[in-house]
Amino acid sequence: MPRLTYFNGRGRAEIIRLMMAECGMDFEDMRINSREELKPIRDSGVLPFGQIPCLELEDLGVLVQSVSIVRLLARLNHYYGNDPVLDYKADMIVDGIQDLGHKYGAAAFATDDNKKASLLETFKAETLPTWLGYFQNILRTNNQASPDVPGYITGPDFTYADIVLFDLLDRTWATEALPAFEDLLGYKERVANGPTSQRTSSGGHKPRGK
Repeated sequence: MPRLTYFNGRGRAEIIRLMMAECGMDFEDMRINSREELKPIRDSGVLPFGQIPCLELEDLGVLVQSVSIVRLLARLNHYYGNDPVLDYKADMIVDGIQDLGHKYGAAAFATDDNKKASLLETFKAETLPTWLGYFQNILRTNNQASPDVPGYITGPDFTYADIVLFDLLDRTWATEALPAFEDLLGYKERVANGPTSQRTSSGGHKPRGK
């Protein structure tokens, strides 16, 4: 059985958990509680960059880098598009999500408490609304050909980018701003609860926010 190893939280592993759930994959969700528990794994030499999450697959060994893992799972389970342009759209959106996550991390994990408060205030007041606006505009643009048919972030097809964006929109720091973005709010509910018969991918499971 595949085994996912990460700290006891959502962090960088949640998109892998969501992707595996969407693909209908059973897996062992191994959660460690300290860096002391990480040390023997790191010392074993199986982690190319000395960090987690890591996913162990019987045929492929130990995989690292969360987005790369999710992209591999997407390719293996038909959650990419049917052409290179759609694949580019999915990758571009996911890269943008990572950019926003890095901006949040720079504020939330600042070591200077006074600076941290100021950075978080700016992030919540300016950066987050701007970037949620970007994603809402992308959602509208990619679905303008069929405005009366609710679609997904790259258009009518459900891709792995929807899993990653769902995870972003389900984070506490993002949900507080989400009511101001009606299209994104409806989109999040659609991804979480929409019937899989509406999707063109082979997946049969819905994302499971935690």
